[in-house]
Amino acid sequence: MSLKCHHYDFVIPITNINKVYKGGFEKFKEVNSHLFAEPYCLANHYDEHLVKFSAMGSSGIDYWINEWEKMGLLGVEESAECKIWKDFCVISWLQGPTFPCEWLDYDKENHSISYKESTTI
Repeated sequence: MSLKCHHYDFVIPITNINKVYKGGFEKFKEVNSHLFAEPYCLANHYDEHLVKFSAMGSSGIDYWINEWEKMGLLGVEESAECKIWKDFCVISWLQGPTFPCEWLDYDKENHSISYKESTTI
């Protein structure tokens, strides 16, 4: 299944939520049910692999980056050659991932994302 992108999106695999959030994704949904209800459900979505939170600008995205990094996830992994998204990813609606992301497919024509099935996180 693919998820539609809006402006800027913070995307995290459910497996990574399960690794660091006490009670896993099911508890995360319960505690944060307001994020998936009207009017937020128009921009925040999930499927069987990914959770996506949309924002109009960087402050909304920075919030999610800081929250998940506090729980122990790594955002950007740097090497001498490049930066890549590791445990979560930031998407620009028009350009796709802001750094390469091995576990994510971006459909530029439809402005949508999906999990690469062959990926192990």
